Amino acid sequence: MEKFKTQALFELAQKQGIEEMEIYIGETKSFSVRVYDGKVEHFALEENRGLSARGISNGSMGYIYTENLKGIDREKLISGLKENADIMEASEKEEIHFDNETCGSMELKNAAIEKVAEEDKIAFALEMEKKAFSIDERIEAVNYCLFGESSGGRMIINSKGLDLCEEKNIAFAFLSVVAKAGGAVKTGSAYTVSNEFGDFDAEALAEEAARKALDQLEAKTMASGPQKTLLSNEVSADLLQAFSSAFSAENVQRNLSLLKGRLGQTVGVGDLTITDDPFLQNKAGSRSFDDEGTCTLKKNVIENGILRTFLHNKKTAKKEGLPSTGNAYKGSYKSPVSIAPTNFFIRPGSVSISEAMENMDVGVYITDVQGLHAGLNAVSGDFSLSASGFAVRGGKMAEAVHQITVAGNYFDMLKDIEAICSDLKFVMPGSGHVGSPSVLRGKLDISGE
Repeated sequence: MEKFKTQALFELAQKQGIEEMEIYIGETKSFSVRVYDGKVEHFALEENRGLSARGISNGSMGYIYTENLKGIDREKLISGLKENADIMEASEKEEIHFDNETCGSMELKNAAIEKVAEEDKIAFALEMEKKAFSIDERIEAVNYCLFGESSGGRMIINSKGLDLCEEKNIAFAFLSVVAKAGGAVKTGSAYTVSNEFGDFDAEALAEEAARKALDQLEAKTMASGPQKTLLSNEVSADLLQAFSSAFSAENVQRNLSLLKGRLGQTVGVGDLTITDDPFLQNKAGSRSFDDEGTCTLKKNVIENGILRTFLHNKKTAKKEGLPSTGNAYKGSYKSPVSIAPTNFFIRPGSVSISEAMENMDVGVYITDVQGLHAGLNAVSGDFSLSASGFAVRGGKMAEAVHQITVAGNYFDMLKDIEAICSDLKFVMPGSGHVGSPSVLRGKLDISGE
């Protein structure tokens, strides 16, 4: 990132009565191509760069941002920041922090992928679509075929001596296909996230997406009742992501988490460990410092079934008399500081999918759920989701099933895990990057015919 000169801003702020000040600069560059019917349907190159400032005046914190870094009006920025601080009613004292600690350096940017020609990335997307149609004549359409890439950086500088900068990049491919036979129409999708272009395999993505759609063409519903349930790695990761807010100290302090007051207590089976690890190579959530400038650290949020910590930023940690866990997060330079995990995942076990099915004998293998935004309550842990997958009989995968609903309570499920598989997978990143292996749970309520 291009270095931004802050000294003049800090000096002007001090003259205007701003006691402490922080500058946050964020920039992103993105490339995306979407193809349809053998042609480029959408192509985009975007750049975004901006600055946010926060500062303390008379004990209150003010905030302001600008998108114009080259022609920045320093007087206007500082006067606006002071005005905002002076009208704020501080319910609690906020501070600009500086931990005299050196964060470990990480190589998060792979320059090689940015040197791959745009034509080659377009060709890859077209190849994904072509491969999907070649797999089976029942693949009627490719309704979404995308390759995207994003690079960016963060810079945090404050008047107390903090000066941090980090750059990273990531790319992703996503493919969704439609299969049709008789009156049945089913979709299947697949994706890859990496900053190594060699990790993207058009044929493998096409085969995975097509298999998911084709397997469901002859699906039937199943009888209602409690069933032992094996959740695929993607489904288990989706559920962990949906309920990850329960581990945020901010939600705990607002009485929006059932885990409040349970630190040091058993909340899951002895084999369950949920880790937040910002140091994983080639993962979207990796970072050496958070968006307040705190050095990140690897920690087990749940360790061998025991709740060890919540995820903190400076504000929530101060309330508890604790150090921050390095999980302060800003969606962009315009956003306020919140809390989010980095690479947040259930630690894999040593059980294979086939072994898990043998252990369950009879039950259901859930490979897809719908309605995550409407069908669950992140506070209570309750969920009821439309699902599809496969029946399991005699320890073997049997016929495909659909038009069923799976219901239960996520926090109860953590204490009812019978096996954790070895197939760890991370889902598409959001505010954090969440992963899980497939997990065999005790009985969940299945509603079918």
